[in-house]
Amino acid sequence: MKNLLFFNKVAKLFIINTLLLLQPLYAQITLEHNFNETVTFQMGLVNGAMNIFMDATPYQDNTFYTAFLSGNSYKVKTYDTDYNLSMNKTFNFTPPEGYKVSSVSMSKKLFNTDNDYEFIVTYTKISPVAYDNTNYYVILYNQNGSIIKDFGKGAVVQVYPYLFIINNSFKMQVNRSLWNESNNSSTQTEIYSVPGIPPKAPTITTTTLPNGTVGIGYNTTILASGETPIYWGLESGNLPNGLNISSSGTISGVPTLFGVYAFTIIAANSIGSVTKDFTITITKPELSGSVNINGNAVFGETLTAQPNLTSTISDLGTISYQWKRNGVNIGTNSPTYTLVQNDIGATITVTVNTANCTGEVSSPPTATVTKATQTAPDAPELAHSTTTSITLVSVADFEYNINGGIWNNSPTFTELTPSTTYTFTQRKAETEIFLASPASMEAYFNTQELDIEDILFAEVNIYPNPTTGELRIDCGELIAKNVEIFDLMGKNRINESKPQSENVWILDISHFSTGVYFVRISTANGEMVKKMVKE
Repeated sequence: MKNLLFFNKVAKLFIINTLLLLQPLYAQITLEHNFNETVTFQMGLVNGAMNIFMDATPYQDNTFYTAFLSGNSYKVKTYDTDYNLSMNKTFNFTPPEGYKVSSVSMSKKLFNTDNDYEFIVTYTKISPVAYDNTNYYVILYNQNGSIIKDFGKGAVVQVYPYLFIINNSFKMQVNRSLWNESNNSSTQTEIYSVPGIPPKAPTITTTTLPNGTVGIGYNTTILASGETPIYWGLESGNLPNGLNISSSGTISGVPTLFGVYAFTIIAANSIGSVTKDFTITITKPELSGSVNINGNAVFGETLTAQPNLTSTISDLGTISYQWKRNGVNIGTNSPTYTLVQNDIGATITVTVNTANCTGEVSSPPTATVTKATQTAPDAPELAHSTTTSITLVSVADFEYNINGGIWNNSPTFTELTPSTTYTFTQRKAETEIFLASPASMEAYFNTQELDIEDILFAEVNIYPNPTTGELRIDCGELIAKNVEIFDLMGKNRINESKPQSENVWILDISHFSTGVYFVRISTANGEMVKKMVKE
């Protein structure tokens, strides 16, 4: 019966083998393995998707097996396709009194819902009697020896070694031969229902697959219901780079490229096959590490970012830089940044990211950016001097100092003592971007000596000078008799005399043009000339 049920497979194999024999034999046939016992190659569990052999059910597809009786024991061995022993069990049966084991059919999880083995054991009488309806006895056991079903006795009891399916449930056929009182034989055919689950094509139960990350190991198994074993494969599309699917449905590997991957998986068993679409998103790995800033936090200096980045991949991709002033973006995408005026008083940071990673790494802030320093200038030079003033050569953005006093923007120092030596220094003044420089070397300059005119007319003073209109002439203790004002061309613009001499004169020169004029004052000590500026 079993051979008949496998007729289709055998016929196909015969045709294929016949065609192969007609071809020239070029391949070298070699011995691959030698079993020290008789084994059978089990190709499948189901024939025509309808019948399941009792003694085939325990074995996986593509398995070598041997099963034989030894007394009242049933010994089973199985080998995988690499010829490794995968099962070696001995099951013992206790015959009813007067009987011995004649044959055994073995199954697994067909007659019950657990995962145990079951055995249909046919017993025959040790001393059979003609025309005796108790010569055969058939009992169904579980692997623990408990009786699942007692099919009773008969002259002959034949349990067919396969199950068939009717109305989506398992059925089993038992033929029983009996003798009547007249020693005439009759046969009964009994159909039993079996509480097993008919084999089904796969149904993929996994709904979604987890996403992955570049450089991080990926391992997940797709699940399905249905008759086992179930074989898996890629039907269409592409798995993420670096991943593969095994025949057992495990997708594993290390992703090497980020992106969204859509593909179709196929699951197949001896009943049929099914496909299902899946999507896996591979994301960029997280960026980690550190970045520091080299350079001085001083205006005009160039800062350099020094990243030390890591991730789960070696190729991080192009590094991008974002410089920040007090946390606000500045600068361009460059590993260097030159400090500008707006950076003074602030701190600078830099944030980096890479093309092949997610996230970013930021540096610690720099010290507060300061103004730049300046070098000390040369010693000051003398422009001119008088008996009471000294004027230095003026230089833009310089400050000047006399005798270690305060710094002045003006290079002219007045109200000095005649015939006296003074000490001068100069420095570059502080600006918006530079600190004041150190002081220069010292220079020494003298005021002029007093001449006779200076002595005679020391008390005479004209003010304000420069003036915009009113000019006062204060002669102190001297009495002025006459006052004249000349322009640069020598033209007399004012010539005033008073009947009574006075020591304070007030003149209106608001109508004068802007320029330099000379004032000649006549006193009892003589005449003197002073310069006056009209603004």
